[in-house]
Amino acid sequence: MPEPLPEPLPEPSSSGLNVNEILFILFKHKWKIILSSLAGFAAAAAIYYLSPRVYESQAKILVRYVVDSSVMDPRASSATEMNDSIISTEIEILTSRDLADEVAKAVVSGKLLPEEKSKLTPSDLAHSINAGLSVIASKGSKVIYVSYKNTDPAIVTPVLKELIAKYLEMHLDVHRSSGGAQYLEVQMGPIKSRLESTEKQLKEKKDAAGIVSLSESMASLSARMAKGQEELTSAQGWQVGQRAHLQDMEKSITGTVGNTSETTAVPPVKSQDARRYRELVVHLNDLRKVQMDLLTKYNPEARVVKVNEAQINELENQRGVLEEKYPSLAATAPAAVAGSPQSPQPDMITERARLAAIDARIEALKAQNEETHQAFVQFSDVAAQIAQLERSKQTDEENLKNFELSLQRARIDENLKPERMPNINMIQKPSPASLAAGKLMKIVMGLAGGGLALGLALAGIQEILLDRSIKRPLELETRLNIPLLLSIPDSGTNGHRRPRLKNSANGSAKVGTEIEALEMPPWERNHFIRPYSEALRDRLVLHFELKKMTHKPKLIAVTGCSGGEGSSTIAAGLAASLSETGDGKVLLVDMNVDAEIHPFFEGKPSCLLSEAIQNGTSISSAAENLYLATAPPGAGTSRVIPKRIYDLFPLFKAADFDYVIFDMPPITESSVTIALSGFMDKVVLVVEAEKSNRDVVMRAHRELVAARADVAAIVNKTISHAPKWIEG
Repeated sequence: MPEPLPEPLPEPSSSGLNVNEILFILFKHKWKIILSSLAGFAAAAAIYYLSPRVYESQAKILVRYVVDSSVMDPRASSATEMNDSIISTEIEILTSRDLADEVAKAVVSGKLLPEEKSKLTPSDLAHSINAGLSVIASKGSKVIYVSYKNTDPAIVTPVLKELIAKYLEMHLDVHRSSGGAQYLEVQMGPIKSRLESTEKQLKEKKDAAGIVSLSESMASLSARMAKGQEELTSAQGWQVGQRAHLQDMEKSITGTVGNTSETTAVPPVKSQDARRYRELVVHLNDLRKVQMDLLTKYNPEARVVKVNEAQINELENQRGVLEEKYPSLAATAPAAVAGSPQSPQPDMITERARLAAIDARIEALKAQNEETHQAFVQFSDVAAQIAQLERSKQTDEENLKNFELSLQRARIDENLKPERMPNINMIQKPSPASLAAGKLMKIVMGLAGGGLALGLALAGIQEILLDRSIKRPLELETRLNIPLLLSIPDSGTNGHRRPRLKNSANGSAKVGTEIEALEMPPWERNHFIRPYSEALRDRLVLHFELKKMTHKPKLIAVTGCSGGEGSSTIAAGLAASLSETGDGKVLLVDMNVDAEIHPFFEGKPSCLLSEAIQNGTSISSAAENLYLATAPPGAGTSRVIPKRIYDLFPLFKAADFDYVIFDMPPITESSVTIALSGFMDKVVLVVEAEKSNRDVVMRAHRELVAARADVAAIVNKTISHAPKWIEG
């Protein structure tokens, strides 16, 4: 009995595509890729040689800036720096249908076409221009690339020249005023007439009011009113002060007369002080007379009045000092002035006269202010009318000035020739017609590359997405982590007759009808399976030696995943190879009870498995040391019952066999292979290249490992699509 495995095998790895995988796909589908590429090359060649030749003329335009002008709004006129939106606008002008129509009409009417093309209509030519014109500009660049393509080399250059000429004219029409001079002249007539009428009315109003300048007259009246009010306020303040001064003087004179009679001791007056006092009084009287004269002529705040007042105050202070020192001098002041020692009337008369002068001045100022106010009211009524007329005049003058500037620009625009525009220059004039193979070559290269790409895509889709089969022995180890024992090539695909490998499976009645019986048994030296069965034998023997398996018999199971992999032929060949070693007898057990025995053993003796391992039973050999047996089916059923096989395993130890090869049915839900695999020393899983599904093989391997079986795989019918270093 086999020893249980210590641990299950690692999970399969789903490695992605590598260089080796890609090369294998390319070699495998090389004819598909070659045919698809040839089809693409053929289509490209047909397009290249059958398509009409296209000729092209190219030009380059530098647009420094764009000048926009408007006769309706002169302020909208400006020179705009270039940006992507401006360039896009110029491209729209170049590609417009209107421009194409204008160019077509000019070319046809100007007889710029050759004689054979003279019957071409403007509509057809305009359509051809739109179809063959290409206008592009790099982002952030001020250069526009213009090209025109046509199958006739004689018309591409004339059409492109006329296109650029018409573009310059349309550029002026779009960005500048057309017919603006006449419009401006018409609009300026009413403005001039209205301005003349306004100036006439304004002159009449000013002459009637005596106004030279409205603002100056208004400022003069305002200054007069402010000055009159200021003088009136000052005079009224002077009036109040003069009255208070007069009252104080009356009280002072009354007190001085009363106190003189009561004075008993008065210091004597020095002669020089008395003389000084009289001079002060006389000088004061003179200054006060001058003051009265000044007040009738000047404002109290005037400088000359202030100087006079300061002199009076200075003399008054000196007089007060002397009167304080000699009180008796106050009584002598009138006498010193008028010669009457008893009467103080001259000072009172002067002060009262001064007060009367102030009162008269106040009345005069009031009358003057009233007159100024009346003049201001009258001026205000006229000023509103004059201001309205001046505003109308200013508005008309500004409008007329703007119209004159616009008229000047419009005349310049109308006289400016398109080819002399300062903002647009030709970097490259329309070039002579040359063969334009750019678009055609793109199509040709696209078809050529498309055929190759289609072949690669079909190969990739089939290999990666659609075909889930195992294609190379290397995939078992790299993707599924299944140990590989042997790889058997499909000799028919590689240049030899393909042998028919018998495979027993459920529903394998086709073996006798559709599958051709092999002509020779596997022990014959010239049988195709012999080299591979011998190699498989040697590897299994080495495996058992390394595992130190010395018990007899050693149980080997050979099975497949879905049928048709050739597991029965491999099992028979392995049994025949083991029987030739001379170490002992080999028993080949056919576990497919619902199918015929191996076709190449027809006529050879066989028995039931229970009879073959029974001690003392004599059975006939099919070849030297090779015996055949079949599994006992269950009663009333055509399938093998695992329980009956379990009961036979103890008898194997007593049987006289070194190896027992079990030809197992495919691993399905109803087969006994999984149930018996755990009792085998080695399970050989046969996989058919490019047929066995990868997922099915992986699931079968997992079930075998789960049953504690020691599993290794053989890839049968491998087809060589690539060199050996790629096949691995």
